[in-house]
Amino acid sequence: MALIYGLYQVILNSFAPPPVTEFEVPNLIGMTVEAAEADPRVKDIFTIVVEDTINNDEYPAGQIIHQDPEPERKKKSDFVITVLVSKGVQSDKMPSIVGLERTSAEIILKNLRLDLQVVIGEEVFSDEYPAGQVIKSVPAKDEIISKGDTVTLTISKGKDLKPVTVISFLTMTREKAEQEVFSLDELARAFDLAGMSKSPAIFDIEKLTHFNALYLRAMSPEAFARAAEPYIRQAVKDLPVEEIAALLQARCEKLTDIPEKVAFFQALPEYGVDLFTNKKSKTNPEVSRAMLEAAIPMLEGLSGWTQEAIHDGLTALAEKLEVKNATLMWPVRIAAAGQAVTPGGAVEICLILGREECLRRLRIGLEMLGA
Repeated sequence: MALIYGLYQVILNSFAPPPVTEFEVPNLIGMTVEAAEADPRVKDIFTIVVEDTINNDEYPAGQIIHQDPEPERKKKSDFVITVLVSKGVQSDKMPSIVGLERTSAEIILKNLRLDLQVVIGEEVFSDEYPAGQVIKSVPAKDEIISKGDTVTLTISKGKDLKPVTVISFLTMTREKAEQEVFSLDELARAFDLAGMSKSPAIFDIEKLTHFNALYLRAMSPEAFARAAEPYIRQAVKDLPVEEIAALLQARCEKLTDIPEKVAFFQALPEYGVDLFTNKKSKTNPEVSRAMLEAAIPMLEGLSGWTQEAIHDGLTALAEKLEVKNATLMWPVRIAAAGQAVTPGGAVEICLILGREECLRRLRIGLEMLGA
């Protein structure tokens, strides 16, 4: 009988369902999906499904920040764990705020909703940006900024208006007060001890420089060219002195300033692409590239290399491109001279350089602009 009962139990058990295995849900918070799938507590047991990726200040990008079901729960079936994955701290590109009023820039930054800390790094004088406008931002335009970052602004104080010494016009007649430069005879006639003061004399180097400039500008073009030639030849060896001197006379205060002013004629200096950006001329690297791409073939095709031909060709091209003359002239001058401040404009510089050297420099500028 015992044998028959035992055989009965064996047969009965063979038809019973197998025992159900329970698995504990592991804690995946802080793990990447790849690391979680390779975890022995997950592999070949649970399937991980990513429901969404969201910004999170606590966990770096790629880490799991939430799971369902929660850790340590027991699962007998439906072995799926749904997770949320971090995209990292919320971020965005830095907007362009240079040239905006400080208040407008701060509003734009606030509207990014990144809780940015906006600080004023310094306030500096600027000839280009009026007082109160943003000159520079750190981070710069298009750099990535994240939630809670600090943005440092440099604000313009406007032009640096330097104080000048004003001479006393007391005791002078109107005619004497209005006259600055005297011949020796005129000075002798105008001088009067009655106007003398007991105060010590002032030696004003700026006033002396001003008088020197008046003296140079009063010279005949031929006399100025003779006086300027030794200084021009210190920097420029072969180009015509008379044409360069004609550019300098109205802009020269001291003869000793000439070599530095004209050195670019001899050799194109190194310069940055940022020189092609000019707010007044409405140029930037993209606009300048388009201007040079149009100017080079036009200048190549001129029948003669004269000031009139270059001027008329560039102004006609500007009209054809539907831009102001300055928008075309600025990149041509920068590419030809390699510096922002020059004696003379684009037409005069191109003429003096000659067609071959001018076109060579313009092609270098075009290459710098990524063409």
